[in-house]
Amino acid sequence: MRPRGGFVNFDISPNNEICDTVCRVDVFRALADPTRREILKLLRKGAMSAGAIADRFPQNRSTLSAHFNVLKAADLVSAERQGQTIIYRLNLSVFEETMADLLAVFAVGRKKGRARKLQEGESS
Repeated sequence: MRPRGGFVNFDISPNNEICDTVCRVDVFRALADPTRREILKLLRKGAMSAGAIADRFPQNRSTLSAHFNVLKAADLVSAERQGQTIIYRLNLSVFEETMADLLAVFAVGRKKGRARKLQEGESS
């Protein structure tokens, strides 16, 4: 039986090279859902109220609230209460950091010789 999250025997100690990416499984979980990705696309244009976002989706508000909570837990959005209204804003820095870490794990953007040395186990 696989553990929750689908990871098997990952060493996520702070000194492990892939720790930052694996530790951000909440970001990948948030991005995995098409509704949450659509919410993020809407927020690229600027901050929006929960109601304005909800008006664009067929799901009921409690379902969308659960989506907002997943996005907040992943730190992909921030929420600010203004009276009885909640305003959501996109936090792109978390997404950018996660993608940079993921690219680093696979040595994307590095010279081929350097990536090969890393695969062979040579430390930096």
